[in-house]
Amino acid sequence: MSQRDPRLPEPTPDQIIEAKRSRRNRESPTFATAKGFDDYLEWFAASSDPFAEAFLASHVQSRDAVIAQDGREEVRPLPPEKVEKLRSLATTSIQRLTDKQQAAMDQLRSLVDGLDPLPLICGMIFATRAERWSSYFEPDTMPRDLDLELVVSIVASSPIPESWRPCQVDDWRTVSEAAKEVRMWAYTLSLAYDYANESSPESTFRREMLQRWLAYRGDAYTPHATSLAESLAQGKEQTLLDRCGYGVDDLIRLGSRITNRWNQRLTPALAAAWDAAAKVLDEAPSSIGAASDDFKHLWYEGVLTALPWVMGTPLGALGADTDNDRARAMVEDLGWRPGEAPAFTSVFVDVPQRTKPFMILPSPRGKAGPDVALLVHPAALTTDLHLTVESLLSKKIKNWERARADAVDAHVLGLLKEALPGSVGYSQVFIELAKGRAEIDGILLYEDIVIVMEGKGAPLKTAARRGGVNQYITQLKLLISEGSSQLDRDYHYVMNGLPAKFYKTANSSRPLIEVDGSKVRRCYQLLPTLDGLADIGTRVRRLNDWGVLDARCRPWIVGATHLNVVTDTLRRPAELLGYLEFRERWVGHPQLVILDELEMLALYLYQVDLDQRLTMLGPNSGSIMHMPHQYEFDEQYAYLEGRGISVPPLRIKTTARVRRFVDELQRTRPDGWLASATAAFQIPITVATALDLMQSTLAREAKVDGIATWSDGTHAIIVIRSHDSARTISSRRLQQAAARYVVSIVLEQKGGRTHLKQVIYNGSAPKN
Repeated sequence: MSQRDPRLPEPTPDQIIEAKRSRRNRESPTFATAKGFDDYLEWFAASSDPFAEAFLASHVQSRDAVIAQDGREEVRPLPPEKVEKLRSLATTSIQRLTDKQQAAMDQLRSLVDGLDPLPLICGMIFATRAERWSSYFEPDTMPRDLDLELVVSIVASSPIPESWRPCQVDDWRTVSEAAKEVRMWAYTLSLAYDYANESSPESTFRREMLQRWLAYRGDAYTPHATSLAESLAQGKEQTLLDRCGYGVDDLIRLGSRITNRWNQRLTPALAAAWDAAAKVLDEAPSSIGAASDDFKHLWYEGVLTALPWVMGTPLGALGADTDNDRARAMVEDLGWRPGEAPAFTSVFVDVPQRTKPFMILPSPRGKAGPDVALLVHPAALTTDLHLTVESLLSKKIKNWERARADAVDAHVLGLLKEALPGSVGYSQVFIELAKGRAEIDGILLYEDIVIVMEGKGAPLKTAARRGGVNQYITQLKLLISEGSSQLDRDYHYVMNGLPAKFYKTANSSRPLIEVDGSKVRRCYQLLPTLDGLADIGTRVRRLNDWGVLDARCRPWIVGATHLNVVTDTLRRPAELLGYLEFRERWVGHPQLVILDELEMLALYLYQVDLDQRLTMLGPNSGSIMHMPHQYEFDEQYAYLEGRGISVPPLRIKTTARVRRFVDELQRTRPDGWLASATAAFQIPITVATALDLMQSTLAREAKVDGIATWSDGTHAIIVIRSHDSARTISSRRLQQAAARYVVSIVLEQKGGRTHLKQVIYNGSAPKN
């Protein structure tokens, strides 16, 4: 999805004002704007926990040491003795914090048990999702998806009492605070793992999974999740209709109808509750934060009364209310009634609503009527639709594991072929080995490059997602180790092939396609997955430490929906293949912490000079993690989906000279054009800018000496004079430069002007 649907309505003036305000608020978060983190700090101060209090003191000290420099804020590091004190406290605190988290979980369960679930869960959905309907997460927000997840899981697994206790405003707020306690102890535990002297890969992973769990943001944008869900179900719709009574299209329409219904009804209901409170108390606060306690209570009371009728739908009215006569079959099949789910005893237990996103609940106490259907996991029909459909099909389709893998492979191959017009690609083909023929999942040919593909369709298990290290490593070894070994085999088959032959079936006599390995400049290895496996693809060093991936291997391990973001953003062949070069170069660097594929893509789009930043940091002097840029992708897709204002398209930030050079190569396509064009996107913006500033000086030197060179140790700018002797010199010097520097930028001085002629990339060049 790269263009906005012209049928979508333009946003209203109020929506534009709100979007602009939100955008301003989340640019360059600082201590002053990070209100969400202040909530954690206030909790630390009241926790009476030694580690939490020590962390608070150290944070305050760092905040007070902020210095302004060149228009930005920098935080001075803590003194070594302070860090050692935190490490010592953290090491002795992990078990205590784990116990406190479990105690908070037990307390939450006791509060939820027996409480009227419909208004309670509606209130939790409102508190969690009302202000944030996308996958956006930044330091200045307070992610609370976890709070809703915990409450729903407890209700779904708790037996139905003889009678429900009414859920009043105080009950709702008490449960909300109790869920927050679980989240706060979990966050404190993640900090303890961060500072603990124990630095094993297992403890590091456990900390990172806790942080992901706290800030769960979905696995995809809705168009990509929908597209992958449709690919998974392709050719299986009739089976679904026969066995379930509905298809994937029905699920998509149902999710759209429910969220539209909420959006249409929620604002008037909140406004009515506000007006009623204002009239009763004769008070007109500017916001709920500025309201009196009485106003807050009265408004919450009105909200809690209205929400079940806004969000819930009586089972008997589902068809009419959603304009879908298959709606009830879907809700019954993908819903839980209280007490039906397995016991939810800890955060590592599988979460029932991940795969069954509805609950069927009794009408609110005192209101006789039919049971009510409620969508308790909204993302399941939007950003996580592909995971919902995968879970559904796994129970309905025979030999689903093979069918799922084939569907993921075909989906990814389709995305790549669309991004590389004129390419030739095949999925499920066979190669000839000494022991007989073996199947490979996919191969794609474009100009002088080949992409070999071995897809893995199994989703990540919940225990692994939540920090179950052994389960996670076992699953990774099963998927990634095997896939990487297959890719290594495929790579050598292509590069050593004279020619490499690919067959349609295990018994075909005539090859489907032949590839002369001597003419292949680059062979990339792609390992696509269904859900990204917790974004482990950007943590290659972790995979090396765990023995999952050989140290020399750099496959592109990526979730299919994140790959869709890449192909959406990088719309031209040189841009996409330039990203593959960039990614392969940096993904395994020990001092770079890259959270996920979108953050890797952002580094490429901004043409960040990582060499320069790592040189400034120094070897063995810590790590670099850049501020997240998730919000930029969120804004782009909010506009494309008709939910936001127009924003400039995401594109590579380079100079006009480099852009013109690449555009001309892609238009004329001379020999070697693709290698030079992709190399041009390995030029950091700092070097591209230096090129514009230094060309005149270098041109004057070249007039005298025939050639002039500038280098920062990694990138070289070479200006040659345009005549025969200079060409002889430049040929020799160019060969030397290509071997010595990672990126060599060659310009020719001709007719009083300097022209960019060639860019050479050598990823194996030593650091100078």
